[in-house]
Order: sequence, then structure tokens, then C-alpha cells
Amino acid sequence: MKCFRNGLTPQCRQVLKVAGIYALTSALWIIYSDRFVESLELDAATLTLFQTKKGLIFISLSSLLIGWLVYRALAVQDHLIERLEHSRDKLRQAATLYQSSGEAVLLLNARRELEAANPAAERIFGQSEASLLGHKPSMLVNATQTPAFYRDIWRQVLRQGRWQGRLTQVRKDGSFCHLWVTLNRLDEPRRYLFVMTDISQLEETESRLERLVYYDTLTDLPNRNLISMQLDNALIRARRWNRKVGVLLADLDGFKTLNDSLGHQVGDQLLMAAARRLNQAVGQECLLARLGGDEFLLVLEGMDSPEPLQALANQVLELMRQPFELADGQQVWLTASLGSSIWPDDAASVDELLRNSDAALYQAKDAGRNTLSSYTSDLTDRARRYLNMDVRLRQALEQDQLVVFYQPLLDLDTGRCSGVEALVRWQQADGSLVPPMDFIPHAEQSGLIHALGDWVLERAMQDFLRWRAAGVELDTLAVNLSPRQFMQPDLVSHIAAALERWRFPAACLELEITETALMGQGAHAEEALQELKALGLRLAIDDFGTGYSSLAYLKRFPLDKLKVDQSFVRDLPDDVAGSEIVAAVIAMGRGLGLQVLAEGIESRHQLSFLAERGCHAGQGYLFSRPVPESQLLPWLENNKAPVVQ
Repeated sequence: MKCFRNGLTPQCRQVLKVAGIYALTSALWIIYSDRFVESLELDAATLTLFQTKKGLIFISLSSLLIGWLVYRALAVQDHLIERLEHSRDKLRQAATLYQSSGEAVLLLNARRELEAANPAAERIFGQSEASLLGHKPSMLVNATQTPAFYRDIWRQVLRQGRWQGRLTQVRKDGSFCHLWVTLNRLDEPRRYLFVMTDISQLEETESRLERLVYYDTLTDLPNRNLISMQLDNALIRARRWNRKVGVLLADLDGFKTLNDSLGHQVGDQLLMAAARRLNQAVGQECLLARLGGDEFLLVLEGMDSPEPLQALANQVLELMRQPFELADGQQVWLTASLGSSIWPDDAASVDELLRNSDAALYQAKDAGRNTLSSYTSDLTDRARRYLNMDVRLRQALEQDQLVVFYQPLLDLDTGRCSGVEALVRWQQADGSLVPPMDFIPHAEQSGLIHALGDWVLERAMQDFLRWRAAGVELDTLAVNLSPRQFMQPDLVSHIAAALERWRFPAACLELEITETALMGQGAHAEEALQELKALGLRLAIDDFGTGYSSLAYLKRFPLDKLKVDQSFVRDLPDDVAGSEIVAAVIAMGRGLGLQVLAEGIESRHQLSFLAERGCHAGQGYLFSRPVPESQLLPWLENNKAPVVQ
């Protein structure tokens, strides 16, 4: 009766099926077997025997039928049990996934009330499942959404069966949680399934990445990307209101030296302090950005004339002249060089505006720094010449148009040639020579001086070794080091590698460094000179008298030679003041144990004056101009006897 009260279960249906089959087959057997026996018209004894055998057959067939039916029922039952266990496994797996999923899963009933929530949902909402049950999702995800927003969501779910989108949820503690939500409609029975992924960390990462794209991480100022877009918008506004836009490109003078000597941590402090000062100078009409390194850009909108930009530049220059105090209380001084350009007077686009301010900045640097230079069309012509020279010089390096000339160095005591100075020359394809003053400063400014200097050193070493192998007696190969080369951090290892590579005797190599380069490097200069000296080579101060001419550094630095600049030699002996200076320099050099060499000797009178004052060596047109190797070797052959009598 239980089967009928609760509806037919699968088990009840199987029992009724077996009973029905047995009843049907039994009835058919009885009916048709009795008719068959009656048709035989047997006597009573035979009929009794047949009935007995018929009963035995019925029992046997019934047993087989019942056994087969029971077997089939049990097989079906086993199959159902197996399917049930499989379903239970799947259910357990689903429950495990549901419980351990990192995504919040919410099940809503037909009234859109919460029926179930997994642990991830509890974490996201900051509430237990019990406190969540019965709530509508709009009560949980309620940061900035309106009722109309939720009505649109449910309208789409009912119409399409699915909705996906971003929602912001407010936890009980007031914190925000950004969610990516998928809402599905389930039918029979009607349910709704929410799956929510916490994307707060992802959005925070995207926000940080976006800030990295548009803001400088050190100063938190707009970077080049953002200021370029802001400049675009500024030009649009200026065009609409018929106004001008001015830009100031600021570069911190001496920053690199301080950064290298005091460390990058101090350099970062200075950059942040400079950014704060520049912020003091800008107003609501002005934009400020850090372009990179020690370069800052100021953009001034709404101008009718250049005067406001000039006033802003003066304010920046004055602010930057004030001392900077570091974290340890130490004070350092920096100045700024400024280049200005104005739209539409100087430029028609953002790129041109920035390019012209950069050209003006270089002009300010060349003018002595700590000043403002405004853009003029002449600067564009100069920039074109600069680019043209850059291309030509790079091609000259690639196409072997550079040659090394050599000028003999004469020992004034013996009159013999003791060495040569290597001097680079640029011989163009047509055979004409480009004056060194036309390309050496450019190489220094552009950085090509490194490749140029390396090439001269290696070529001169090879030539010198070849001459010595041929029996030419020379003691010194003098090679110039430019200020920029001297600033190289790997200078010493670079020179050491060249000496090792060519097996060049270090005692024969003399490096000439200008005193300006030495004084600009301070402690670094002394350290570099000590390391170079440790290689076994000799060191000379070139163009002495044109820079600081400090006796202090002559005593402190490990120098071997002092070269008197030709500007002091040119008017000897007629220039009384110049004669006294040269005599004093020679006496000072000898007193410090330095060899003294005079440059630019062109007359016998100059030679006699220098020799009488005790000058050790000299070079100049009186003996030989700088000549290529093909002319040097014959000169050496013809001047084996003392050149100076």
C-alpha cells in the first residue's frame, strides 16, 4: 500500500511487472494446455497421467520464468544502483567544487531570494551563509547602482537567459569589492545562479599599470605620454580662444656629476626636491611634467604675449638657485638651464614645439647654463647642421675616412725625436680634409667621441708597434683623451684591455688629458688617474694654462708631464707678460718633478727662449706639422741626427 500511497516508485513498478508477466503466462498455460488435453479424448487413467505431467511441466517452466524475471529485475536494480553511485560521486564532486571554488556561487529561488551560498561568497560579502539567506542580490551588491539598473539586468536574464557584467559591492565594513558577475536562468524548477569573481586585485593592478603609462613613478608628475596629450588639448583650446601656448624645457645643471658622485639615492632626493620647487612656480594655467632623467617640462596656457613665459622662467631660475638640503642635512647647489618655445609663433604642432624647446635648451647650455634661451629660427638651421654633421661623421667612421696624423715630440736637451702625438684627421672621399675643430666638438657632444677615441688609440698602437719592429727608435706614443672619454666608468678597464690585446708596452703610452676635464671630475679624477698610473703608462696635462691652472691638483694628481698651451708660446719672447708666465710654469713644473713640453713652437726665437728657461720638450711647425704615417717615416729617417742644434 505504501507504493500506491506515495506513487509508483521504480521498485514497485518492477514488482508489478514481474507479477503481471507471471500471472499472464500462468493463465495462458492453464487455458491452452487444458484444451489440448481435452482434444486428445483420453481415458481417465491416461488423462490423470497427462495432468500430472502437465503440472510438472508448468512448475518447471514457471520456475525458469520466475528465475529469469528475478534475474532481470536484479540486473536492472544493479544498474540503477551503479547509476545512483555515479550520480552521488558527481554530486560530491560538485559539492567539493562548490565549497572550494574561489568564485562566489549564489543560488536564488523563483522569488529571486538567496537559497544557498558557498564559502567564497561568504568571504566576498563578509557575511555568513545564514545571514545571506533570504536576501535579494540588489541588497548585497549595492555600491552605486540604481533600481533601474537591476531591472535591466533581470529583463535581459528573463529574455535571453544570461547576463554578464561588472558590479561593485560594498561589504559590511564599508570596503569596496569589484566583481565580474555571470547570472544564468535555470528552468524546471525556476532558479537563478549567480557566479561572481573578485576582480579587485586585477583592477588595482590595471590601475597601477595605467598610472605607470602616464605618470612618473619617482615624482608622481605626468610623464611624456600624458603631457603630450595635455599639450594636444592645450593647443585645441588655444586655437579656439585665439591664445598662445608656451613651453619651458628645464634641465638641471650639474645633476649628473652629483648623481654619479653622491649616488642614485641622493640623485632621487634631488629630483623630487626639484619637482616640488617647480610645483611652487606653476599656477592653475600651467602644467608640469617630468620627461625623464633631469628634464622637466612646463606648459603655460592662455598667453597673449611671451612676457608671462619669461616671468615664469625667471621664477624657475630663481627657485633652482636656492640650495637643496638632503636627508642628512647636507646642502648642495644646482641650477637650471631653460629652453622656451611658443605656439603658434615658433611651432605648428606639439612635436615641433617640443623639438624647438629642446634646441633652445642646448643653446642655453652652450651659453654657460643657469639661463633661459628662447627659440629662434636660427636654432633650427643649427640643428639641421648638427644632424648633417652627425650623419656624415658616422659614415666616415663606417667608411674608413678617418686617418691618424702624427706630430713629432722633440727632446730639447738632446735635439732628438723622442716620440709622436697621435691626432685624428677626417679625409673625405675627394681627398679634402675636414678641420678637427669642425668635427671633434660634435663628436664630443653626440657621444661619437667614444668610438672615435677607441679607433685612434687602437690604430696608433698598431702603427707604433710596427715602427718599433722595423727599428724606429721612439719612446712615447701620446694619445689624447677627451673629457667625455675621461668620464667613462670603464675607462681604466678599457685602456687595460687595449694594452693587453696589442701587447703594447704601457711605459710607451702617454695619455693627454685637459685640465678642464680633470677639474670637472673632482674625486673621480684622482681615482681614475691613480688606476691609470697603476697600469704603468704616463699621464700628461694638455693645454695647461687655459683652464683652472691649479697648483693644488698638480701636487695631488699622479702626473708625469705638463704641456704649455700654444697660446702662451705664440708671442714669445716679445710678450713680456706671456714670457713671465711661461718661465714661471716651466719653473713650477720642474719644481714638481714634471717634464714640461711647450706646444706650438714655430720660430727659433721661441725655441731659444724655452730652452734657456729649462723646458724639456717641444712640438710645433718649426719641427714638423702633423703628417700621415707615409710622411712621418721619411721624416724620422731624415732626422736621425739632432733636429735641435
